[in-house]
Amino acid sequence: YIATPIYHGYGVAVLLMFIAMGYKMVVTRRFEAKTACDRIQEHQVEVVTVVPLMIHKMLNHNADDLKSLACIASGSAELNPKLVKETQSRLGDVLYNLYGTSEAGLNIIASPEHLKYAATTIGKKINGVQLKIIDSNKHEVEVGKIGQFWIKNGWSMRNIDDPWIDTGDLGYQDHEGNYFLCGRVDDRIVSAGENVYPFEVE
Repeated sequence: YIATPIYHGYGVAVLLMFIAMGYKMVVTRRFEAKTACDRIQEHQVEVVTVVPLMIHKMLNHNADDLKSLACIASGSAELNPKLVKETQSRLGDVLYNLYGTSEAGLNIIASPEHLKYAATTIGKKINGVQLKIIDSNKHEVEVGKIGQFWIKNGWSMRNIDDPWIDTGDLGYQDHEGNYFLCGRVDDRIVSAGENVYPFEVE
């Protein structure tokens, strides 16, 4: 069930992929929690693409209608750790967190196991992705340090002179290889020569 809008990159990408794979798909004109739950239960849907708010609304409406789901693919917005834990508690290990951009496509996935390890992680790189985290001086940062994500893969939009894509996203990698988002470059505040990030203040 493609609950995300088809006019959005996330929705249309999944639509085209599922057509190519020959899967039966369910689509609706717009998202409403009751309709979504009804369709999932009626068609015994196994995979649904959502943004986090959709998960929240469906769980609040009727979690029992969602028992057929084997994969909830969440993307396009930050997952709240409370929502991660609630989904795991009520539906089991079915929630996946996806990270991608319009320019670079899908690059990182957090599996249910990754989200058990850390509910705030976006997971690990998928095969074929190269990712470096750099500071404002274009130097790669150490593990655990915040920097800007630059991505290179075989399926993204390319610049002949420089195949690396500047995502504009800030984050870091931990010692287990998991990635975490910390906001956007536009959000970064320089105070007395020090970089300050809103998520740290929050």
